[in-house]
Amino acid sequence: RLREASAEDAAARARCAQLDELSARAVADARALAPLREDHDRLARLAALAAGTAADNERKMRLESYVLAARLEQVAAAASV
Repeated sequence: RLREASAEDAAARARCAQLDELSARAVADARALAPLREDHDRLARLAALAAGTAADNERKMRLESYVLAARLEQVAAAASV
Protein backbone atom coordinates (compact mmCIF):
# COMPACT_ATOMS: atom_id res chain seq x y z
CA ARG A 1 0.00 0.00 0.00
CA LEU A 2 2.86 2.32 0.83
CA ARG A 3 4.44 1.82 -2.61
CA GLU A 4 1.08 2.33 -4.28
CA ALA A 5 0.44 5.52 -2.33
CA SER A 6 3.96 6.73 -3.04
CA ALA A 7 3.50 6.13 -6.78
CA GLU A 8 0.17 7.97 -6.74
CA ASP A 9 1.78 10.84 -4.86
CA ALA A 10 4.61 11.05 -7.40
CA ALA A 11 2.11 11.01 -10.27
CA ALA A 12 0.04 13.74 -8.62
CA ARG A 13 3.13 15.88 -8.06
CA ALA A 14 4.12 15.44 -11.71
CA ARG A 15 0.64 16.53 -12.81
CA CYS A 16 0.84 19.56 -10.52
CA ALA A 17 4.19 20.52 -12.03
CA GLN A 18 2.73 20.17 -15.53
CA LEU A 19 -0.27 22.29 -14.56
CA ASP A 20 2.02 24.98 -13.13
CA GLU A 21 4.00 25.03 -16.38
CA LEU A 22 0.85 25.22 -18.49
CA SER A 23 -0.54 27.96 -16.29
CA ALA A 24 2.63 30.02 -16.64
CA ARG A 25 2.56 29.58 -20.43
CA ALA A 26 -1.11 30.60 -20.55
CA VAL A 27 -0.36 33.77 -18.59
CA ALA A 28 2.59 34.60 -20.85
CA ASP A 29 0.47 34.01 -23.96
CA ALA A 30 -2.34 36.19 -22.62
CA ARG A 31 0.13 39.00 -21.94
CA ALA A 32 1.58 38.65 -25.44
CA LEU A 33 -1.89 38.82 -26.97
CA ALA A 34 -2.96 41.95 -25.06
CA PRO A 35 -1.59 44.45 -27.62
CA LEU A 36 -3.16 42.46 -30.45
CA ARG A 37 -6.50 42.46 -28.64
CA GLU A 38 -6.31 46.25 -28.25
CA ASP A 39 -5.61 46.63 -31.99
CA HIS A 40 -8.49 44.31 -32.79
CA ASP A 41 -10.89 46.20 -30.54
CA ARG A 42 -9.91 49.54 -32.10
CA LEU A 43 -10.37 48.17 -35.64
CA ALA A 44 -13.66 46.52 -34.70
CA ARG A 45 -15.00 49.85 -33.36
CA LEU A 46 -13.88 51.60 -36.55
CA ALA A 47 -15.52 48.93 -38.70
CA ALA A 48 -18.75 49.20 -36.72
CA LEU A 49 -18.71 52.96 -37.10
CA ALA A 50 -18.19 52.70 -40.87
CA ALA A 51 -20.91 50.05 -41.15
CA GLY A 52 -23.39 52.15 -39.18
CA THR A 53 -23.76 49.61 -36.40
CA ALA A 54 -21.75 51.39 -33.69
CA ALA A 55 -23.60 52.27 -30.50
CA ASP A 56 -22.44 55.88 -30.69
CA ASN A 57 -23.65 56.26 -34.30
CA GLU A 58 -26.81 58.26 -33.58
CA ARG A 59 -28.07 58.28 -37.17
CA LYS A 60 -27.32 54.59 -37.73
CA MET A 61 -25.95 55.53 -41.15
CA ARG A 62 -23.13 53.85 -42.97
CA LEU A 63 -20.10 56.09 -43.47
CA GLU A 64 -20.66 56.05 -47.22
CA SER A 65 -24.28 57.20 -46.83
CA TYR A 66 -23.26 59.92 -44.39
CA VAL A 67 -20.63 61.29 -46.77
CA LEU A 68 -23.07 61.21 -49.68
CA ALA A 69 -25.75 62.99 -47.62
CA ALA A 70 -23.28 65.68 -46.58
CA ARG A 71 -22.23 66.16 -50.18
CA LEU A 72 -25.87 66.37 -51.27
CA GLU A 73 -26.44 69.09 -48.67
CA GLN A 74 -23.48 71.03 -50.12
CA VAL A 75 -24.84 70.65 -53.66
CA ALA A 76 -28.32 71.76 -52.54
CA ALA A 77 -26.87 74.77 -50.73
CA ALA A 78 -24.82 75.73 -53.80
CA ALA A 79 -27.85 75.30 -56.05
CA SER A 80 -29.93 77.51 -53.76
CA VAL A 81 -27.37 80.30 -54.05
